[in-house]
Amino acid sequence: MQEKFDVGYKLIGSLFVPENDVTYVFLTDGSGNSEIGFVSECNFIDRTDIPTQDPCDQCETINVELPPLETQTQEPCCTYTCISKATCLNFNIDFPIRKPVYKKDNCG
Repeated sequence: MQEKFDVGYKLIGSLFVPENDVTYVFLTDGSGNSEIGFVSECNFIDRTDIPTQDPCDQCETINVELPPLETQTQEPCCTYTCISKATCLNFNIDFPIRKPVYKKDNCG
């Protein structure tokens, strides 16, 4: 399990599976290396800016502005897990996977 794709890999397709709450991704680096994995555990924290230190006319509360996003330490909000990494997958950046299919069998 890792937190991000390997450097140089490009996304050529993806498929969201709501039953598992994961997104499967299909990647290639353009030189013959291919990878299938999935992204899960997305814990997004909304860090939108808050107005400056102005008192609220209705409640007399002072809003404190958070530091700008560019000065905050960025952390990944999802976990990436590689399922298969092989050259025999033959993924190509010029041939994206447009309609991947997810099929559930009798074993779940």
